[in-house]
Amino acid sequence: MKSILIVEDTLEINEIWREVFEDEGYRTSSAYDGEEAMRLLAEESFELVILDLMLPGFDGFDVLDFMLRRGIDTPVIAVTGEVIEVARRRLSSYPQVRQFLFKPILPSELLKEVEEIWD
Repeated sequence: MKSILIVEDTLEINEIWREVFEDEGYRTSSAYDGEEAMRLLAEESFELVILDLMLPGFDGFDVLDFMLRRGIDTPVIAVTGEVIEVARRRLSSYPQVRQFLFKPILPSELLKEVEEIWD
């Protein structure tokens, strides 16, 4: 069973995404801020990280930096509701980012993007 770490600070979105992926047979873990995401990444292995870039405290870029420092090359789908071009430029320096999506995103679209990464 493939495992996904969902890093999203909006409780409702995090829960919806978890439900969608669990219904499709994926194992999920959730983090609601960057600090929690880094703790989980240090303790467990995941096949994919869905990472909101705008998080309280340590943001998504801090999480990506943590992954680079630790040699964690897990594929990442980065999502944001913020200015897309600025984020896209910054993301180009992170090789683990495989996809960049702008919120709002339908759960079915996110599922499709996840499945394309593994195809």
